[in-house]
Amino acid sequence: MKDRSLQLKVVKADGTVEEYLHTKVLGTIANAFAGTGQDTTFVAEQLADAITFYLYGTHQADGQVSTSEIYFMIQAMLTATGHDEASLVLNNYHFTRALTRKRTEVVDSFLGENPQSWNKSLITFALVRQGVEMSSARTIAGMVEEKILRMALNRVPKRLIAELVEVEKHNILQACSQLEAAEEMEYKTTPDKDVQGGQEETKGFLAKAG
Repeated sequence: MKDRSLQLKVVKADGTVEEYLHTKVLGTIANAFAGTGQDTTFVAEQLADAITFYLYGTHQADGQVSTSEIYFMIQAMLTATGHDEASLVLNNYHFTRALTRKRTEVVDSFLGENPQSWNKSLITFALVRQGVEMSSARTIAGMVEEKILRMALNRVPKRLIAELVEVEKHNILQACSQLEAAEEMEYKTTPDKDVQGGQEETKGFLAKAG
């Protein structure tokens, strides 16, 4: 296996950089197979492993890979291994999503004033300026975009976007807070081995003394 001590970075379409996640590649392939009605979890795992191995091997020098390269790599891998139907599902999803984004405009109100192209990154950057961590900001922006695109509105009022952002922001930050609290509670309730060992020794000594 290639040395993965250096974390591979992904350059997004908006120019920002985030850590490469193997699970995202696996999820993309699994969803493509799911679109064909096939249950091929094992195959998806094998293909994802091969792609991650290849990307780490070919980008050791710069440590970066673009989202488009990852996408085309997945497409090529599916086609090369005879999974043309899954490749077609992925291609159709990618094309449809890109087209929907292009057709979606942001306006001041439902009257349609000042139309602007939809740009998920604007939500991400706005949240970061508010103090939200980049990873959480991306998640929130992604969830908002998913809801907006599912609405199939050609023109989306800024007020609606703002309301959706606040809802998702509340949900994500609350989930993060609950997770941190649960981890802290688990840490506090986990017996310290040294203390536990000392208690056992004391019990043993008292038993002998009795």
